[in-house]
Amino acid sequence: MNEKDRNFIKRINNSNFNEEIEHFKNDLKNATFLSLDTEFSGIGFSNIRQNDISERYVAMLKVLRNRSLYELGVAIYTQLDEDDSSDKNEYSTSSRKRKLNLTRRYEIKIYNFVLLNSFDHTISPHSMTFLAQHGFDFNELFLHGIPFNVKKHDEAPPTSPYKIIIDSLSKCNVPVIVHNGILDLLFIFQTFIAELPDQLTDFISILLKYFPKVFDTKYISEYCDNPETRSFLPYLFSKYERHNFQRIQNEKSHISCEIKGYSIPFINITHSLYKPWENNVKLCSDFSNHGYCKLGMQCKNSHDITLILDQEEHKRNKVRERKRIKLQQKELQQEEEKTKDDIGVTIDNNENQKDKDSDSEIEESEEISNNNNNSNVINQVAKFGNYNIHSAGFDAAMTGFVFCYFHMTVPDLANLDQSKFLNRIYLSGKNTSLYLQATKYPTTNTSTTTPSSFNSLITSTYHKKKWNIK
Repeated sequence: MNEKDRNFIKRINNSNFNEEIEHFKNDLKNATFLSLDTEFSGIGFSNIRQNDISERYVAMLKVLRNRSLYELGVAIYTQLDEDDSSDKNEYSTSSRKRKLNLTRRYEIKIYNFVLLNSFDHTISPHSMTFLAQHGFDFNELFLHGIPFNVKKHDEAPPTSPYKIIIDSLSKCNVPVIVHNGILDLLFIFQTFIAELPDQLTDFISILLKYFPKVFDTKYISEYCDNPETRSFLPYLFSKYERHNFQRIQNEKSHISCEIKGYSIPFINITHSLYKPWENNVKLCSDFSNHGYCKLGMQCKNSHDITLILDQEEHKRNKVRERKRIKLQQKELQQEEEKTKDDIGVTIDNNENQKDKDSDSEIEESEEISNNNNNSNVINQVAKFGNYNIHSAGFDAAMTGFVFCYFHMTVPDLANLDQSKFLNRIYLSGKNTSLYLQATKYPTTNTSTTTPSSFNSLITSTYHKKKWNIK
C-alpha cells in the first residue's frame, strides 16, 4: 500500500480548515446519505441506564454538560447508478433488472474533524487511555483543534468553523446514519448547535430541524426480522463483509464500496475471509458478546473479530453437516425399505454407512477448501496498514457499510421514508427505543434555536425481544 492510500481519511483541523472545507462541501452535494461517529472525553462509569426515558435524558445531561467532543467522523456515501436503486433492494418487486446488474456501487469520502473545546471540561482517564492506545493524536487536538465553546453558542458568528460544519451537514438534507447513536447525537448537538436543553422534547424538536431523518444501525440489527445476538459495530461490519462476498459467489445482489480518489476498496469483494477454526485459541467471552472487555489490552484472551467469526462459521458448518447426515440417513432408510419391497433383498447397512461417512469427509474437505480460497487472508487492520482504525471517520464508514447491507437485505428498509426504523434510536438495556417524531403543535416554551412551528412527541414503543437483555 502506498502512502497516499494509507491516508484515505481526510483530517481537518484549524490549520487546514479553510482549504479543506470547500472539498467537504463539494462532496456533500452528491451524498446519498451520511454516517456519523464521534470520539469524546468519556463519560466515566456514570449511571445513565434509567428505565424512564426522560429520566435517562436528565441523567445524561448531568454528565455530558461537563464533557467534550474531540473528533467528529463523517462518511459521505454516494450511490452510483442511481437510476437502478429502486431495483437493488432484495425485496423490490422487479427481479429482471437485479439480474442484469447485481452490484450496488457506492463511492465514499471520509472526513475527521478535530475539535478543541476552549471551555474547561472533565475527562475520563479510562477513555483517554483507550484513545492513546489506539493512536489518537492529542498533540494535533491541543495544537491544531478547531476551536469551539459550548457556553458561547449565541456569540459565535455564522462564519465560525464549527457553525459552517453543522450548517453544511444540515443543508445536505439526506438520511443520517449512526450506530448506538444517542451519545453521538447529544455530543453533536452540544458542540455544534446549542447547549443541551433541560427537556427531552426540546432536544428532539431542535435536533429534527437539523437532521429530520436518522437511522440507527444497532437498533436495526436487534429489531429486524432476523435479529443479531451480537450487535457491536466491528462485528457487524466484518460479518456483513463476509456475507457480501458470499452473495457475490452465489450471484445475488451485493455491495461494492470505493474510496473516492484512492485505489483500495473499502470492503473485500475478491476472496473469502474464512479460515478453518483452531480450537487452541481462547476467545474473550465479554468482547465476543458485547465488543467490550474491561481488561482491555491486558486481557489474555483473544479480541480478534476474525477469529470470532471463524468460530461461528465452524459451528454453523457442524450444524449443516449433522443435518446433511440425518437427511442422508433418512434417504438411505427409505431406499432400503423400497428395495426390500421390490426385490426382497436386505442391504448391508454397515457398508452403506461406511460409504456415506467417506462421502461426508470428502465434501467437508471440499467445503473448507472452497471457503478458504486465498491463503493470504487479510483483515481490516492489515488492509489499511497502520492507520488508526478506531478513528471516528473509520467507524463512521463502517456504520455506513452496515447500513448499505441492511438497505439491500432488510424488507422494511426498501422505502426509507416509510420504514419502521426511521428516527428510532437504540437505548442500551431497554426494550424500548427513543422515537423521534415531530407534530405540528404550537410550542409554549422555545428558545431562539427551537423551530417556532414545531413541538416534539417522544413515544416509547414496546418491542418484545427474542432474547434477554443483559
